[in-house]
Amino acid sequence: MYPINTLRNIALSMCRSDYVFLVDVDFIPSANLHNNVMKSRFFGKYFLRRNESRNITLISNSNSSSVSASSFLRRQDNVALVLPAFELIDSVVKNVHIRPQGSKSVVWNMSDDHSIPQEPADLWLLFRKEQARPFHGQICKHWYFFFIEWMNSILWSEYKSEYYAVEYDKNYEPYIITKRKGLRKYDERFRGYGLNKVIHIKMLAKLDFFRFFVYGNGFVISKEHNKTQDGISWRTDLKKRKCMQWLGDRINEEIAAGIGTPTIT
Repeated sequence: MYPINTLRNIALSMCRSDYVFLVDVDFIPSANLHNNVMKSRFFGKYFLRRNESRNITLISNSNSSSVSASSFLRRQDNVALVLPAFELIDSVVKNVHIRPQGSKSVVWNMSDDHSIPQEPADLWLLFRKEQARPFHGQICKHWYFFFIEWMNSILWSEYKSEYYAVEYDKNYEPYIITKRKGLRKYDERFRGYGLNKVIHIKMLAKLDFFRFFVYGNGFVISKEHNKTQDGISWRTDLKKRKCMQWLGDRINEEIAAGIGTPTIT
């Protein structure tokens, strides 16, 4: 099977930027996403915050312990900016303005910047026409950030917010921007389709106490496509599914015991 996580780790090890965007290759970012994120309040607050060196006393119910500020702030700085993911739907859309009982075919050209949504408001219009939807709906938990809440946060002034926090949930696998140094590597025991990103995000949440914030001024989008053969076999090949589930259960036990993949130095 395709060594997807091995290739992801090679890319992370060869990368020379301070921050990385973990996203599938077939997604296109919204207009000016890079500049918007770099200039955002989130970036200034969570990614550019100065780490001061001093001792901080942490009080628990039973005792107190003194830890270095760098160790404490590293945990506090473990944040990820979630980019909402959507897909465009190839469909036949009824339009009475074209012909009385006619329709027009909508086939998206992802190479044409003028045909795909560039701003959240463009996406909202397509959503109302049922020409766009959250990526994979509720199947892969990209829906977890709640589409309506996201739209409320960016379109109406009484709700408007550049970003907002969400809680980690089982099977959550968002596309994220985060710091590269100290990021855990992907588990290379996973090959092909199934659990590879889910387990990685779980390690970040459970072992490194990552906090997740949904970005309100951008998104990524892809064209709806047929399921891959590997994805189909995940659902139809019982033996393969059992093997993958066994591996997932074993790694979940490791995570519960505090064991995870190495981090990028």
